[in-house]
Amino acid sequence: MRSLDNTFGRPSADRRTIERSSDEWIKRQRDSSDAHFIVSIGTRALVNAEPALMKLPHDALPDDWRNWQTVFLGVLESTPLFAISAPQDLETHFAAFGELSELRPLALLLPAADAALAAHLRAVFHWHELNRYCGACGAPLQSAAGGHARRCANGDCIVGEIFPRIDPAVIVLVTHDDKCLLGRQSSWPAGRYSCLAGFAEAGETLEEVVRREVFEEAGVDVTDVEYHSSQPWPFPQSLMIGFRARALTPAITLHDDELEDARWFSRQELRDALTAGTLKASARLSIAWRLLRDWYAEAADPADLDRYAG
Repeated sequence: MRSLDNTFGRPSADRRTIERSSDEWIKRQRDSSDAHFIVSIGTRALVNAEPALMKLPHDALPDDWRNWQTVFLGVLESTPLFAISAPQDLETHFAAFGELSELRPLALLLPAADAALAAHLRAVFHWHELNRYCGACGAPLQSAAGGHARRCANGDCIVGEIFPRIDPAVIVLVTHDDKCLLGRQSSWPAGRYSCLAGFAEAGETLEEVVRREVFEEAGVDVTDVEYHSSQPWPFPQSLMIGFRARALTPAITLHDDELEDARWFSRQELRDALTAGTLKASARLSIAWRLLRDWYAEAADPADLDRYAG
């Protein structure tokens, strides 16, 4: 259960995946006086000063809110909880209740359950934005299953329903003896290094993706690929699947121009570079930081690194 420690990965509302397939059940939950709503406008969510996600009752919503895209998030402590995607021109209306904030800088400040809810709604709303029409017949797609499916309006279409897309990506901390392999992309801030990562392709196992990506990016053959943990990553709709792997040799050859540099760091070298400011660590909310910190903790005090997390 290590994955529960990753940002966005804490269980929160009971998603009621069986009941939500009924449109009538969803309507009853939505119209219940107990229902509450998390407001999203674009990539921002409404929060209070704590900060925590605002969960508004019906009477805080404009009269036409039922015309907006709605996603059932689940039942939280007996409360039916929905997310609604509000129009941009209603910023002033919702400013009376809280502040609209971007998820990425907010994630570590939110309670863990709220961060998971925010990731859930952001990924599903993004999917809805990109899937308005059927790819087979061109008819409009209508929201179904509490926002967790879209149904083709053409009853004769072969598509029927489609479901939210999730992009699986591996991220791996590679080790050799007492060192770990980190790389950097040219677009990153100066000094930023992180674990190697890449998206899965059709027909691959996750272990194959790890081996392929590490070799393509750094020219390193790896073995002993072991699962570490996973993390929903709603930027916009990925699932990051974390691994550890062992390099057969330490030789590095940059292959595909994905990385500007890759190098090995011992724990001492890592700490010295962070202290000197020549190395910038991954963001604390990322699974990359978790992989690095857990490796460091196997032979040193992880508190040495904590103050340098991005």
